[in-house]
Formats: sequence, structure tokens, C-alpha cells
Amino acid sequence: MKENGKAAYLATGICLSILVLFMLSIGVRLGTQQILIKRMRMENVFTHLVFWDQPNLASTSNIDIDWQALYPFEETEPVTGRPESWCFNLADSYATTVQTLKDKIERYSIDFLTGRGLMIGWYRNYNSLTGWRIPEICTDSKIIYMKNGYLAEEVPRTSENAMAEIGNAVLDFSRYLEDVEIPLYYINAGGKVNPEDKELYPQDIIREFSNENQDALLKALSDRGINTLDLRETMLSEDLDWYAAYYKTDIHWKVETGLWAARTIAQMLNEQEGFEFDSHLFEESSYVMTTYEDCFLGELGRGCTAFAPDRESYTCILPRFETDFAVEIPSSGVMRAGSYKEALYDYEHLQNVLSYSDSDHLTLTQLDAYYSVTWRNDAVGIFKNNSTKDNADKKILMLQDSYSWYSTTYLACDAGEIHVIHPEQFDGSIRAYVKELQPDVVIVMYCGRNIKAIDLSSHTSMFDFR
Repeated sequence: MKENGKAAYLATGICLSILVLFMLSIGVRLGTQQILIKRMRMENVFTHLVFWDQPNLASTSNIDIDWQALYPFEETEPVTGRPESWCFNLADSYATTVQTLKDKIERYSIDFLTGRGLMIGWYRNYNSLTGWRIPEICTDSKIIYMKNGYLAEEVPRTSENAMAEIGNAVLDFSRYLEDVEIPLYYINAGGKVNPEDKELYPQDIIREFSNENQDALLKALSDRGINTLDLRETMLSEDLDWYAAYYKTDIHWKVETGLWAARTIAQMLNEQEGFEFDSHLFEESSYVMTTYEDCFLGELGRGCTAFAPDRESYTCILPRFETDFAVEIPSSGVMRAGSYKEALYDYEHLQNVLSYSDSDHLTLTQLDAYYSVTWRNDAVGIFKNNSTKDNADKKILMLQDSYSWYSTTYLACDAGEIHVIHPEQFDGSIRAYVKELQPDVVIVMYCGRNIKAIDLSSHTSMFDFR
């Protein structure tokens, strides 16, 4: 009995020591990135040693830009989304803060764990050897294993009050655009879960409300007279294979779907705003499509632990027709000129992904093949097309998330100038940006999982732009 007690005591001590080492490594990495790299702009032997298995986290490539100084807010700009009840404000603020803190702790514990990719690879190999099949076990508790083998993510329901406030914020922005005679469109990019065939199991206990949230937001916008386009309805009406349009292991559309979305947006702008997009430029026959097998493991696939989803294919889609772009991404210091492949596509990153080891594919912070684009949710991106004749004098302002990366680049193939903004990274006044740019149309395009509730702690929302 004493021997067993000593063994148990020793095993407990070893496990606790390992946990302490893990916590220390996460703390060191977090401090190194937040203080040395982000604040002090350091990138040296030490920072690369700390992130030996995740070198992209040691980079200081981003440039700090004071967008508020460049695009200042006017005193007359209203701050929308302020709730009438301070009690409601306090309760929602507390809940939002707690959830944000929880998400950050979970994310940092995953992202900054030393050698995570190697350990997950060993664990999966062990499960494979023992014959265990536990698909429901994931590192991220929000990941859903669907009946059809796809991975999705739980999306909580957004309250009616928060949705109404978003609607009011968009309405206020649209009124500003109306005053300067610029049309506004909200395009709903949809989401992974088919509203008519959810493939959730067991459906009655999974908290996945992305479609309900999208329905509520679109109704709120329509009730306020905002122009909307629901790409879910277009996908269903055109009888697209819904789930085949998405990566199994990721939250995003496939690149092929991004091209389809660009065609749909171009058609809407032709019909509603007098643009002259050439429909031929959005057909698959106008592109060289190269498919790379077994090279893509999306964010959801990397978030799983015991379950090892298969890597899937990724298709590189490049125009056959002649293109000539000038691209600028200020916060990344990027200035590129040349063809679509040279300016808007990151072919070098794709080649890097194709050389990934198994552990690289499992590391959450390693950028997967979907990131083979020049603009990646940076604060601002400017795409100027020097070869188009159809819409040479047209300017489009896109406020978007990562769902639209590819669709915007393909839309740029026949537009004179497209400016893209990621509101969460841009802290200046978008109204001031509009005033300077004078675009022909403003498009807000988000997927269902990224519908943001009002941040009641600061009385602002993603559409308030303050």
C-alpha cells in the first residue's frame, strides 16, 4: 500500500510539474508577444527562440498607424447603440467582458502552448494505434462535429435588443451616406450551417443560432429600409451543393465559392447601380484552376485533439485574362504591382504551405492555404485596377471579414478601384474615409458567425465606426 501511495504521489507531482511548466511557457510567450514584439517592436534571436515552433508569432511586420489622426471623428458624429436602461447596460457589459476574457484565456492557452502541434500529432497517432475513435473531443469546446463529417462552430443567439441596436446603427450610417448620395448594401454571406438542412446532432442541445441571427439582422435592416442581399437565398435558389461550397475543416467558403459570390455581387451592382461588370470574367472557364490535394487543414480541424480529420484539397484560381494591379496595404507595409498573381494573390505563401510538415498543419497559429491572399483582415487595403475598361472610373468601399477575401479580389478584376476595411482593425472614422474617397457604393459584407452585438461597455458597435 505504501509503495502504491508513493507511486501515486510521484505521478501527481510529475503531472503538476508539467502543468506548471506549460503555464510558465504560455506566460513567457504571451509576455514576449504583447510587450517585446507588439509594443517594443523587437524581433531578434530571443523572440525567435521563444517561438521556435511558431515563427510567424515572432514577426514585427505590422506597422502601427494612427488611423484616428488620419481620419478623425467629427464632434457631430452621433454615438449610436446606447441602451435606455443602465441596468441592461451593466448586465450586458459584464456578460460580454466575462465571455471575452474566457475566450482569450482559452485561445492563448492553445496558441502559446509550446510544441502543441507535435503533442497533438503524437496523441492522434496513439489514438490511431489503439483504435480509439472519439470525434466529439475537441480542444475548442465551440467546435461541432456534424452528421455529414463537416466541422462547424457553435454560435450563440444574439438578443433582440442588441440586434435592434445594430439595425439602428446601420440606419444612422446609411442616412449619412444618403446625404452624400452614396448607396449602401448589406450583403449577408451566410455560414457553414445550411438553414434547410442543419446536419446537427443532437440538434436540440447544440447552441448554433447563426441562421436565426442572420434572419433577425436582415429583418431589422429591411424594416429600416436598408438594401440587403442574402447569399443564402441565392445559393439555395441556384441549387448549389451547400456543404460542398465550404471546407470541411474550416469556417470559410472554398475559393471556388468566393468566385461565385463575386459574380453574384457583380450582377447585383450591374442591375441596381449601373455598373458594367463583364459576366464572362466571373466564369470558371476564364480562370486557371489548380487543385492541390491533402494540403489544407482549416482552423476547426486544427482545434480538434483526439479526432484527426483528414486534410483536404485547396484550389488556386488565377485569371487567364490579362490583369494589372497596384495594391497597397499600409499596416503591413505592402506595396505590390503587377498581375493578379503578383499583386493580389500570395503565391509564395501557398508554396510555403505545400511544404508544411504534419506538425505545421496541426499548429493553430500557422497560417493555412486559405491565407494565400495579400489582404488578410488588415485595417485598410487598396486595390487599383489599371487594366479594366468596364468600370475604370468606379470606386467601391467594402467593409468585410475573412469570408470576402477572395470574392473581393475577383470583383477587383473588373473594377477601377476597391478599398477594403476591416472595422475591428480600423479605429478611425469611416465617415471621414468615405468623405475622402467618395466611393460609388459602400458594401458591408459579413458572415453569420461574425454578426457582432453592440459593445455596451463603450456604447459602440461594428457599424458605429467610432
